[in-house]
Amino acid sequence: MHVTAVFFTQECLSTAEGFAGRGKALLGYNGLFWPMQGAERCSADQDPCQQHLNDLMTRKWLGGTNSVDTICVTIEDYFHDFAKIKKPYKKKMTAEAHRRVVVEYIKAIMQKRISFRSAEERKDGAERMIKEAEQFKFLFNRLNAGSDEETDGLCDTIIAIAEVIKLTDPSLLYLEFSTLITKYPDIRDDHIAALLAMRGDATRDIKQTIIETLDQGLSQPNPNYVPIFKEIPVPTLTVPKLLK
Repeated sequence: MHVTAVFFTQECLSTAEGFAGRGKALLGYNGLFWPMQGAERCSADQDPCQQHLNDLMTRKWLGGTNSVDTICVTIEDYFHDFAKIKKPYKKKMTAEAHRRVVVEYIKAIMQKRISFRSAEERKDGAERMIKEAEQFKFLFNRLNAGSDEETDGLCDTIIAIAEVIKLTDPSLLYLEFSTLITKYPDIRDDHIAALLAMRGDATRDIKQTIIETLDQGLSQPNPNYVPIFKEIPVPTLTVPKLLK
């Protein structure tokens, strides 16, 4: 699994103050870190967070890991290398890093790495997602200290997904997904199918109803909405297979 790298222009970097040493590694994501444009690309083995990203949404993750703790500590550590760059560049870098972290987390959800076997597992998994979303909120609120940048909205996407997973009555999934689709109109049927597969308890009829509702395009996009799900691929597993 690889996340899109965040690159700044050479012009932007040349004006940054105190940019040296480990500053040659731009905070971005192929795993978590890529070097500057033109430098040799980091291998997966060199990436300090790749394995932690791979552990998300697995049985190991459900049982309890410190993967997100480690990711947060690593991001904050690398940001210390950029402490003296000018505020506009730091603001841009923080915003991009925040978005990439959330996108990567949602990608892990959509990878179909785990299918919950019981209501208790769904509850435990959802609560873990919410806890980790709050960790990301805390991290980026701290990195954005002194900025007017709004940081909660992206992490709220993870929480909204968790609420779908946490729902105890599968007959109410239609309403929960309707709310999700209204809030995130770029969600696709393969995203819905992946979440239903992760829940592991939806009947064929419920799946069909939810996906047909999505296809009807019931919601009008908020003009201020910045699409996020269009950046989230889903591994090939056709909807008809999920409906069988």
